[in-house]
Amino acid sequence: MGRRLGLAILLAAALPTGTMADDWRRCPGNGWQVTGANPEEHALICKGVAEASATLAACGVRIGAVPRIRVIQELPRFCGGQVMGLYDPAVDEIVLGDPAICATAPPAGSLYDRISPSDAFVAIAAHEAAHAMLYAAGLKIERFLEHEYIAAIVQMSALPEASRARLLEPLRIGDEVRIGQLNPFIYAFAPDYFIALAWTHFQREPDGCAFLRAMVEGTIRLEDYAPF
Repeated sequence: MGRRLGLAILLAAALPTGTMADDWRRCPGNGWQVTGANPEEHALICKGVAEASATLAACGVRIGAVPRIRVIQELPRFCGGQVMGLYDPAVDEIVLGDPAICATAPPAGSLYDRISPSDAFVAIAAHEAAHAMLYAAGLKIERFLEHEYIAAIVQMSALPEASRARLLEPLRIGDEVRIGQLNPFIYAFAPDYFIALAWTHFQREPDGCAFLRAMVEGTIRLEDYAPF
């Protein structure tokens, strides 16, 4: 879903840089700005941003980012692939793929195929907003696995319970997730599975927020637990 933060730098040159015609509109209640979205999409993006902020704040993570979000027609491996949004820390801007494209004919197995398009788009916006907020809090892109763990928690928290259950049920995660499963190999080859693992692990932790804050503060590094 944006999924590897490091991709942002590699792909930044290929993404739009903006024009004089950009119509930036603020989200209510904060300084986040959105362009390229119709009124319904704007509302969903702002909802995702608010969900991300609320989830991180509830876990005691300092929120300081106020970047911009641009909706564009397509991203690499768009819609049915891994990348439906990207945060580019070089320009402090998020780009999201136009949800109308995926909602019209969602590929089998894509996020848009499994839950409602509006829920999917809110979750994607929340996921990318989390990356921006974490970057502003000091978690830089080289800690991409911690970024993805926390963004997964934010993404799943942004979903209604029924949609979250619909995503989790076919993955059959089980009740226990070993820390070694949260590794770069699972993330690279099965990012949706990684998100489900992260969510289940967070829910099973005695204090999930303490674990999450430790990643932001740098006292837990997930690669340390990789099995190879």
